[in-house]
Amino acid sequence: MNSETEMLELVLGIIREMGHDTKGIERETALSDCGIDSLQAVDLVFRLEEELNITIDMAGFQPRTVGEAVSLLLTLLPDAQSAPAA
Repeated sequence: MNSETEMLELVLGIIREMGHDTKGIERETALSDCGIDSLQAVDLVFRLEEELNITIDMAGFQPRTVGEAVSLLLTLLPDAQSAPAA
């Protein structure tokens, strides 16, 4: 799982699991507009770490929008950073 679309679906899926409606949410939507407060943001990070089997540095992972969360996640995934072999 390393495409932008897959990451977006993962983030939205977790937001739904947390009990929030994701209708109309786009990349530019603020996490706070999704109903995510600071405590739920920590829960979101824990769930992402578990799902992706990665460690996220909370100091460096403070996205304001859904799209920022997706972009930051892509930088943390080894498959997303490596160039395809020629």
